[in-house]
Amino acid sequence: MTFQRQRSGLREFDITKDGVAHYGLFPDWWEDVRRVGGAAAVRDMSRGAEAYLQAWERVNGIHFGCKSPRQRFASRGTRRLLLRSTAAQLLRRGGQPRLRGNRTWIWCVRGKKNRHRKIAVALTPRGRVALVGSNTRGSDLRRVRVGDPVRRLRGRTHRMGAGLRVGRGGPRSRFVYGVRAGRVRFVAVATRAASKNRTVLRRYLALARLR
Repeated sequence: MTFQRQRSGLREFDITKDGVAHYGLFPDWWEDVRRVGGAAAVRDMSRGAEAYLQAWERVNGIHFGCKSPRQRFASRGTRRLLLRSTAAQLLRRGGQPRLRGNRTWIWCVRGKKNRHRKIAVALTPRGRVALVGSNTRGSDLRRVRVGDPVRRLRGRTHRMGAGLRVGRGGPRSRFVYGVRAGRVRFVAVATRAASKNRTVLRRYLALARLR
C-alpha cells in the first residue's frame, strides 16, 4: 500500500523537510525511526512509558536485575514472592520484573543455562498473587527440583490432567508440578482458589507462561 504525502489545504508536508509539523506526521516519523534504527529502536520506543515508570521506581528504592535460579518454594511461595500479595507489595519485595502485564509478571534469571527460563507470577483479576512458579534449573519445591525424574513425586501428588501433578501445600495453598517426558519441567505454588479445578489452574499457568 502506498500513501501520499499529507496535505492541509494547498500545503503538502514532507517530514524530511518540515519535521513533525503536526500530529498527522507522527506515522511518518515512526517509520523513519524504524528505517534508521531497526526493530531494536522500535522496541525501545514502544516501551518508553514502562522505562519511565521503572526509572522512578528505582529512585524510590525498588531494586532491579535478574534473579538467582536457586529458588526455594514453600507453601506461601518463595522468600520474596508471596501468594496473595498486592501488586505494590510484589514490586517492593520482588523488584522490577522483566515483563509486567496486567496479570502476568516475569523475572529473568542469571546464568547461561537459564537464559530462556523464568520466575513468574500470575495475578487474580483483583490484582492479588494467585500463583508463583519457576522453570529454572535449581528451583526446589519439597526437595523436588526442576529436571528431577517424575518418580520423585510418587505418593506426594495426584494427576490433574496430562502433564500436571498437584499436591497438598499449606492450609490455603497447593503445590503444582509440570511434568513432561518423565521429568519435572516446572514447580509452582498456587492458592486453593487458583487450583480448585483443572481449567482454572491451567488458566493461571498460562498467564504465568509456564505451560
